[in-house]
Amino acid sequence: MKKHLLKFVSILFYLSLTITYAQNFSEMGSSNSQGVPAYLDKTNESISATLLADLKILLPDAENLQQKNPALYKNNMSYITLNQAGDVYLAFVSEGADFKSAVGFYTFKGIPPAQKFFLNNCKIAFANVSGAGSGGELKQGNRVKLGNFPAGTSIGFFLISNAFKYERVMAIGSDAFFSDPVYNPESNASLKKHSVLLYDEA
Repeated sequence: MKKHLLKFVSILFYLSLTITYAQNFSEMGSSNSQGVPAYLDKTNESISATLLADLKILLPDAENLQQKNPALYKNNMSYITLNQAGDVYLAFVSEGADFKSAVGFYTFKGIPPAQKFFLNNCKIAFANVSGAGSGGELKQGNRVKLGNFPAGTSIGFFLISNAFKYERVMAIGSDAFFSDPVYNPESNASLKKHSVLLYDEA
């Protein structure tokens, strides 16, 4: 099965319609005290040893990817677009950050909004994208169904840094980073890209 993989800096790829925040962030549903969604899919994503090995090489933790693997940054794709209707899932692979961050997605059709303030459907899929023993309880392959989308839907992703506090998501005061560098806060264009999009043919 062909898959798209997204990595936010040192976090491989995680939230949920309950609480709305300043950037129109909303949760897809409830989570437990460790940020694990109550709506986790019953079937885990199968993560092969080959894929893990490839990711370790391509996306090493604690490394400057622009220096380590600059070829990844030549791909300007920052979202995926469906060429046919289908179900879309977001799965946890691994993470290497100390922060308890939230990960989610947004959708649009056609040309992406010029500014992030026009994104009105930012859904948090994982309240705390932290693995078991690393500040959370996620296990490799845990996944959530983002929805069933029609052909032509584009999907982008975001991470809210260190947003999971006091057993809930607190987005206000936290930095949000998007797969589309246009929406990121840095004034220096060379520093705005925080994610890479990979294509797995397995």
